[in-house]
Amino acid sequence: MKERFINKILPKLVFAPKPFSYTMQQARLLPLQTRFDLPYLQTVPQRAFYYRSPYGYDVQGKIFLTPQPSDNYIILFHGYYANQQESIGLAPLFLKHNFNVITVDSRHHGKNAKSFVSFGVYERKDFKLLIDYLQPKIGKHATLGLFGHSLGAAIALQTAAIDSRIDFVIASAPFNRLDETLLSHFLYRKQNWLSHHDWQTFYFGAQKLYKLNFQNITVEASVKKIKCPVLYLHGLDDYQNPTYMSAELHQQTLHSAFFTFPHTGHNTIFTKNYDEVSLIIYEFLDYVHIHDSSQS
Repeated sequence: MKERFINKILPKLVFAPKPFSYTMQQARLLPLQTRFDLPYLQTVPQRAFYYRSPYGYDVQGKIFLTPQPSDNYIILFHGYYANQQESIGLAPLFLKHNFNVITVDSRHHGKNAKSFVSFGVYERKDFKLLIDYLQPKIGKHATLGLFGHSLGAAIALQTAAIDSRIDFVIASAPFNRLDETLLSHFLYRKQNWLSHHDWQTFYFGAQKLYKLNFQNITVEASVKKIKCPVLYLHGLDDYQNPTYMSAELHQQTLHSAFFTFPHTGHNTIFTKNYDEVSLIIYEFLDYVHIHDSSQS
């Protein structure tokens, strides 16, 4: 019974979970309406869009435009279980700094067709195609960056590694290796009953189900290929993706900065430190803009 659960059922729970609906995600944002100035979004032009994934499903997205025309764009990637409604919560922060904002549902999340989460392997190709879709609309000379939280941060980093059109990345609480983050999540939930043999059984079952070697999925290999500037943000009390994960990625990234926040967990970087984080991000965006201008 245990072997069957680990080999067949647990991989489905991890890689094909039932994600939050838009309604659930919007309800989670309600207490942050004032803190994140969400009513501001009602004052800016916005529209929904979709494009076809190379894997056969439509990817749903939304674009928010700055009140004054701008050639600055940032794509926001949400975390595991979430959807683009989570990302929309941070849209005012970037819009107020003259960045048009694009939000998007990741594979198996939001209103996209359900398949499974590949933790970056297929998602990065989806989002490389998103940039193909956007570029004729925004122009080749636009500044284009990526922001992601948790799984979204890992996907943003993996996307930047395969697409030189990306000018910067902001990575909030990313993981370094999939096997390490899964172990951390299980320990965080005090579910430390899996032995080494159990983990091997779990990965074998996942590979058989989804035709991917999940055990070898690593963000570390990707960041070594990134040429653009990267900003890492991480809470010191993050027990799901511990802080050392960003520290290791920072050390292996060619151009990067790394900021930590005390008394801050995995999902509270912005809720607990909004003013401080906003200032750090704005300074980073200003640096990127000056750097881009000097290179053009």
